[in-house]
Amino acid sequence: AAGTYTVQGNDLAFFDPAMDWTRPGGQSHVDWTDGTSAPITIGADTHIDHFDIGYVKSTSDLRADRIVISQNGHPVHNTKFHVGDTFQIFGEMKVTGNIPNEMGGELTVPAGLTVLATAGNLPSQVLTPTEVSGQARGRLAPGSVEFIGATVRVDSPFTNGDVTVDADLGIFDPNPANDVATRQISAIQ
Repeated sequence: AAGTYTVQGNDLAFFDPAMDWTRPGGQSHVDWTDGTSAPITIGADTHIDHFDIGYVKSTSDLRADRIVISQNGHPVHNTKFHVGDTFQIFGEMKVTGNIPNEMGGELTVPAGLTVLATAGNLPSQVLTPTEVSGQARGRLAPGSVEFIGATVRVDSPFTNGDVTVDADLGIFDPNPANDVATRQISAIQ
C-alpha cells in the first residue's frame, strides 16, 4: 500500500560467525547501529528495486584503555590522597574494529573510598559504595570512546588500592584480555 515505511535488516550479531550491518552508503541502505533504513515513501504504483542490506564479519572489540583522575576539574598525576579529599575517577573504554558494538562497563574503587555520584559520559548508576556500572544506549561506532566515572571521597587510609575499569557487556569481544585497566592509588590520614 502507498505510504511511508522503514526497512529493518535482520540482526546477525549473535550467529557464528558473528556478522553485522556494514557502514551505510555504497550498497547498504540501513544504519549500521540499528539496521533500520531511512523513511521510504512510496506511491500507489511505486516499485523499489535494489534495496540492499550489507553484512560483514565482525572484528569489533571492546577495550579498557586508561584511568584518569581529576581533582577540581583538572587531571592529576598524584596517586596519594588524604582522608576527606574528594575527586573524580574516569575509566576510558573504546570500541575498535569494523562495525558498531554495544558497550558497558564497571568502575571499582578500593575500600577506603566511597562513591558519591556517577561521572563521565556513559549512562551509569552506583551499585555499591565502591562500584559504578553503566551501559551505552545502543551500539557505538568504531572509534567511539566512553568514560565511566565516579566522584569519590576518601574515608579511610589505604595503601596501593586498585582502581579498576572493566569494559564488558558488548556483543563482540574477541580479545577479553584487553578489557581491564587498573591504576593504584593510596590515601593517608
